[in-house]
Amino acid sequence: MSNPVTGVEISVSPTSLNEGSTLTITCREQSLSQGVKLFILGLQKANDAGGYDNLLTYIVNFKPGDPYLPKWGTTIGDIQQRANVTSSFDAGKTSGFFELRINSGIFTFAHWGTCTLSILITSVSCQNPQIVEDIFPEVKRKGDTGYLNCTVSRQQNNKVNWIQPLGGVNDNWISSDTEILAKNEVVNGKQKYEVIRHVRGNDKITYTLVVNRLREEDSGRYKCTVFLVGKDQREWPYKYGNMTVQVPPTIKVSQTSDTVQRNQASDVTLRCNATGNPNPNITWIRADGKPLPDGRLSHRGHFLHITNIRNDDRGIYRCLADNNVIPPAHHDAKLVVNFKPEAEAVQDTVGQAQNRRFHALLECKIKGMPEPNLRWFMVTDTGPVSLIDDAKHDINQLLTHGTSLQLNDVWYSLKILNVQANDYGVYYCEGSNALGTSRAEIRLYETSQCQGSDCPLGFTTTPAPFHRTPAIVKNITRISAVLLIDMRDPPTQLTSTGYRISCEESQDKRLVFNEEIEKKDASWGNGTARFTLVGLNPGSMYSCQATSRTFLGQGWMERFSFMTSNPDVSSAARAPVRWQHAVGLLVFWTAIILQKAYMDQEPEH
Repeated sequence: MSNPVTGVEISVSPTSLNEGSTLTITCREQSLSQGVKLFILGLQKANDAGGYDNLLTYIVNFKPGDPYLPKWGTTIGDIQQRANVTSSFDAGKTSGFFELRINSGIFTFAHWGTCTLSILITSVSCQNPQIVEDIFPEVKRKGDTGYLNCTVSRQQNNKVNWIQPLGGVNDNWISSDTEILAKNEVVNGKQKYEVIRHVRGNDKITYTLVVNRLREEDSGRYKCTVFLVGKDQREWPYKYGNMTVQVPPTIKVSQTSDTVQRNQASDVTLRCNATGNPNPNITWIRADGKPLPDGRLSHRGHFLHITNIRNDDRGIYRCLADNNVIPPAHHDAKLVVNFKPEAEAVQDTVGQAQNRRFHALLECKIKGMPEPNLRWFMVTDTGPVSLIDDAKHDINQLLTHGTSLQLNDVWYSLKILNVQANDYGVYYCEGSNALGTSRAEIRLYETSQCQGSDCPLGFTTTPAPFHRTPAIVKNITRISAVLLIDMRDPPTQLTSTGYRISCEESQDKRLVFNEEIEKKDASWGNGTARFTLVGLNPGSMYSCQATSRTFLGQGWMERFSFMTSNPDVSSAARAPVRWQHAVGLLVFWTAIILQKAYMDQEPEH
């Protein structure tokens, strides 16, 4: 290029600049007059008014030994200056033709020389790096992996850092670009932290923070910031992202009521506390499904207040903690109410026949707190007599009996064995504690026939004879059988009104069938009752007995047996099994035939 300034050679590289490029200007001395003291180096751009806007200006002092000799020049003969275009140019002057002017002269500026070089700046930006997108929150369960994304534009040579703010000097500096700075322990086979770099279009880079094996302490805010070299930390761009680690609820037992005991008419407050993320909601219900003392089915809150306690308020109150993270947690608090015992007869009259080894069961429910002392009495002419558990009396206490018992309820029973005439009369159960005594009376009276669940079906004082005809067992499979039993009434006996068949497995005496058929039932035909047994075990022996009922009583038939077929076996084992089964059937029917022949020889009644 032409240079009107005598003795100075200048060069510029490159002549076409892009955003982020570095402009290098080199001035080389050729021959300078003694009057030349300095260079004024300027980079200018023409403006709309016909003048120039100064973008860069450097004053270069060439006096040997002068303290103002530029640090970037090692010798007077070779002076070089580099300017970063991105950080030096004004935002409003980002492209176009620029002129490089070098002016030389003496201190009086009497002589000037200028050389001009046009430089095309294609794209220049003066903005610092920016975090251009919001960091979306991450919500994950404990033990999962969490991700936070930080997208930066115009990063240049600056570093992107992930920080977990813990308070000043305690901040956890996790990473610089993709390098992990924090302690990166291995948790269940995975390193705690990773940073993944994704290059996107338009000079954007996304840094993804990966946090593996999430724990409760990983919840909170994370800071993404760009480390600007030479800038105060307060000028660094930054944004925050939230990591939420979901943790299922856990009951804080030390801050939760367990067993609380109060007197009637007093007040009580039950407390429940739980941890979890998000914070769990606490709901109170009654474990037995009954309404709360205030009539509601549930109560929301850490505290459940019960005023003017009644004895019906006693029981289990369940605290439920739920934050939509499975599984929820619960805790049972027991409210024990002190009250006077209350006795109630389950049935105030009980009947039973005497002298036939039948038993009578007397039962009552007693509740009270403190736990009452329970006793049975029989009323005699000389006064009540206390009964004890002995050969005549069987006394039991049950704390559970179906769903009819509440907390502190006791099912109290007295079984009178082999009822005799002197057992009839009035009995009562009694419960007593420090707050009082309560009793409930039960009268035992005589009946003509057996009463209760232990009685034989239809049994009366005069058993009725029964046809001793063996049963016919048909259609035997692995799990079922059909029984046909001849139950026609003998000419000399009363008409039967019903029949029952009961069968048990011979090995373990397990009752598998116990069913009654009325004579008018559809299964009755031509004096033959039909019973179908299902749910049997393959290859098992069963023993059955039939009974016939009249209004005078019932008669028994001798037991008979049959065997279900074996399950499928291999061909190698099938033959021995069939042989054994055939032998068993032969023995069985031989016994039946002999028995029938013997019975036919008996004279008719």
